[in-house]
Amino acid sequence: FVGANWYGGVSLQPTTDGGYIIAGSNEDEWNHTNDGPLLFKIDPQGNEVWEKIFIEDIFNIGWDSNLGGAYSVLPTTDGGYILTGNVCTQMSSNGWLIKTDSEGHEIWGKSLADSKGQKLAAIQDWDLVSYQVAYSMQETSDGEYILAGERTYLDEEGGLGEKSDVDFWLAKFDAEGNELWNRTYGEPGSIEIAYSVQPTIDGGFIISGTKNLTTSQDSTHQMSYNPDISNSDAWIIKTDAKGNEIWNKTFGGIRDDFANSIQLTPDGGYILAGSTMSFGKGSINAWLLKIDSNGNTAEHPDLEG
Repeated sequence: FVGANWYGGVSLQPTTDGGYIIAGSNEDEWNHTNDGPLLFKIDPQGNEVWEKIFIEDIFNIGWDSNLGGAYSVLPTTDGGYILTGNVCTQMSSNGWLIKTDSEGHEIWGKSLADSKGQKLAAIQDWDLVSYQVAYSMQETSDGEYILAGERTYLDEEGGLGEKSDVDFWLAKFDAEGNELWNRTYGEPGSIEIAYSVQPTIDGGFIISGTKNLTTSQDSTHQMSYNPDISNSDAWIIKTDAKGNEIWNKTFGGIRDDFANSIQLTPDGGYILAGSTMSFGKGSINAWLLKIDSNGNTAEHPDLEG
C-alpha cells in the first residue's frame, strides 16, 4: 500500500464484511514527521477500498500540533470505527480518541489530556496535571471501551523533570467517548507503561507492560539497555470490572524485559509476547511466556522478579 508519503500500519482488525481495517501513521517522506493518523479499509482479497488521513486539527490545539500516529483501531457495532493515538506538539504529546462512520469520516474526537480547568486553544495555555496516551484499546461486553497505556504526571512547572512520573493507565469510556473511570498503577521513581489490555471472562481486565526500575527517569521514556543503571521487567496486572487491582506479577532477569501483548488462553490463563535481554542467546530475543489464571509460571519460577 503506497501513498504520497510513507505509510506505516500498526493495528489491524477484521470487519463484518470479511475485509479488514488498518490504522497507522502517514509520515512525510522528506522530514520524517507524522502528518496524521492513517486509516484504510481493504476487502477480503487485500485490495484497498478507501483510505483516510486525519490531517486537520480536530481538537483545536494549535501551536504547530499534529495528530501523530494511530496505535489501535476497532470496528464498532454501528458499522464505524474507533481509533486511538497521540497528539504531537512542540511541548509534549497526549492521547486522543476518534470515532468515524463506515467510510472513515470523523464523527467526534476526544482528547485524553487531564486539565485542572478549561482546555484553551493553545497548548501553552492549558493548565495540565497530566497527559495520557493509550497504546491498546478493546471493546467491552457492554458496548463500551477499555483503554490502557501511560499517564505522565507533570512537575510543578507543568513539564517533565525529576518530579514528573509515569504510571500504568487504565480507563473505561462509554460509546460516545466520555470517560467513566480511570485508574493508575505504579510507584514513585519508576516508569510503568502498559502496552496491552484484554477483558477477562470474570468481567475484569488483564494488563501487560513494563516496569522500569532505573532511579533516573528519562523524559523520552526510552528504556536503557545498560544493566548497570536499568532493570526493566515485564509487569502484569489483573483487575476487577472497575479497575481495582486483584494481583500483579513481575517477570524478568538482570537486564531489560518487556511484555508487549497479552491474550487469553482456553485454559483460563494468559499468553504474553515481548522481548528479553535476560534470557536466550544474548542481545535482544523474542519472548513468549505462559502464565496461569493467577499469574504463576509453574514450569519456570525463576522468571519471576
